[in-house]
Amino acid sequence: MNRAEMLAKLGLSESEFSDLLQKFHALLSQLSENQQRVVQNSMVKVSDAAASFGPNVSAADVQNLLSPPSNAAAGATPVSLVMAAGR
Repeated sequence: MNRAEMLAKLGLSESEFSDLLQKFHALLSQLSENQQRVVQNSMVKVSDAAASFGPNVSAADVQNLLSPPSNAAAGATPVSLVMAAGR
């Protein structure tokens, strides 16, 4: 499943998904390190998130979804906390 298909399954456009990740990052950036750790530990594993898309989606596919698209504008908001939850 490619990025566009995954976004369609989520019911979000590229811009809506990007906006969601930016808002999530903004929220997490306001938390203390301990609070961020609690959020990370409570997040679903990337492999489990992949399973929710079906058998043809790997953890790498989900990590690619969480990464900015290759044609993203410079200065895209990083989602390192989301990616770190892929433990």
